[in-house]
Amino acid sequence: MLFGGADEGKVLGDLWAWDGRRWSQLASDGPPPRTFPSLSYDRRRKRLVLFGGNRVLFGRDGGGDTTLRDMWEWYEGSWHEVAAQVPGARAEAAMADDRGRRRLVLFGGYRGSGSTRERLGDTWEYDGSRWMRVATNVGPSPRNGAAMAYDEDRRR
Repeated sequence: MLFGGADEGKVLGDLWAWDGRRWSQLASDGPPPRTFPSLSYDRRRKRLVLFGGNRVLFGRDGGGDTTLRDMWEWYEGSWHEVAAQVPGARAEAAMADDRGRRRLVLFGGYRGSGSTRERLGDTWEYDGSRWMRVATNVGPSPRNGAAMAYDEDRRR
């Protein structure tokens, strides 16, 4: 699945699926256009979860803080905005489905706008109804633009 991003002229808000041979567009309505959102499939609940991102590709758009903190789920052929307490606004955060523990894990990203950016090093878990911040004594340094995946063999 592919959502958003930007081409040479604008920020996009479309959803695409790859079947192994070709792409097909599933939606062009739903979450507002954005770059660098977190996106993961929640296998247990059978839905795609999208969180945060940035309204602009580069620089300022005149709207102040450009990082987002909205959350959307794709299921039953359409987008649904989720009204839940969510982590703070961020873009370029890593998110993956922890199938062994039946929750999504979100790490890091950045918040801010233009040249004012703060890298984040916090960890959050989503159980399908609420986000919980996870306190860790040891972990990666704050970072953005990283990637995460679930290791099926090691169940982590």
